[in-house]
Amino acid sequence: MSSQCGSIVNPGTFTCNLTVNYQIPPQVFPVAIRHRSCQAGANGWIRAYCQRCVIPRCLVRWADEIQDSVMGETKSAAQDRNAADAALIWMQDVSKFFGTFQALDEVSLEIGTSEKVVICGPSGSGKSTLIRCINRLEQHDAGRIMIDGVTVDDSAAARAVLRNNVGMVFQQFNLFPHLSILDNLTLGPMRARGLAPAAARELAEYYLERVRIPEQMQKFPDQLSGGQQQRVAIARALCMEPRIMLFDEPTSALDPEMIAEVLDVIEELAATGMTMIVVTHEMGFAGHVADKMVFMDHGRIVEMAPPKRFFSEPESERCKIFLQQILRN
Repeated sequence: MSSQCGSIVNPGTFTCNLTVNYQIPPQVFPVAIRHRSCQAGANGWIRAYCQRCVIPRCLVRWADEIQDSVMGETKSAAQDRNAADAALIWMQDVSKFFGTFQALDEVSLEIGTSEKVVICGPSGSGKSTLIRCINRLEQHDAGRIMIDGVTVDDSAAARAVLRNNVGMVFQQFNLFPHLSILDNLTLGPMRARGLAPAAARELAEYYLERVRIPEQMQKFPDQLSGGQQQRVAIARALCMEPRIMLFDEPTSALDPEMIAEVLDVIEELAATGMTMIVVTHEMGFAGHVADKMVFMDHGRIVEMAPPKRFFSEPESERCKIFLQQILRN
């Protein structure tokens, strides 16, 4: 470290052209330049500039604090990488804006292989935006998302991971109305995975059997009930044979008598060890299926706990009020 001080401008204050140099590995550059007045120098150096200090010792102390902070962040970054490697889905400080509205506010979440996570919260709390950011239907504005160790961004590697590992079931089914049920299910495997028509058909028949509607194969979506259409949507997602399934309020568009048949299918799927994130207000289902409950409000995760503790001993007042209201109804 080297330092030098400039001339006195007024009593007790120095104007300083201090330059502090550290020999730090190049991979630390992205960490260091986040600090005020730091920039990457040539030949593997980090340059830190201090503009004003009361006494020269402050300059040295400020420089030492920068070094401690940079090296601390480097250690933290290594810990984050280890956590990301251990988790199938890893999110850190993820934020998302729609214009001036902040839908997600520094959300961090880790989900392991075969883990079932249920996300609940009031309307507009960011639940759907969260899972849409996971599969890149929405692009997050800040933070980082990783799936199976691959950063979710616009790269070819990320697209491959999403295509091969993540399936999603929407609120409104989103089936192609002009295609038969069979064609809805075989389109993705043939186009995205390159399966032959016979292999895709065999896959479609298998998953229609699993969701208990094999007899509907030749019908069109408008010939099916809402519950049947949602089961087709589940089968269509499963035909891509993903490791992760995202459910965005899958029963919200259904009549009450159709909700149970869809939840039964999701529950059976959970029992197979599929990694799942389910956004739902069906708290009975959540308590039975979830390994972890997540409560969101105003774009933040307010509470996260195993189901038993979540329902019996919620810690936050906001979560207590939400549960009282939803369980009463």
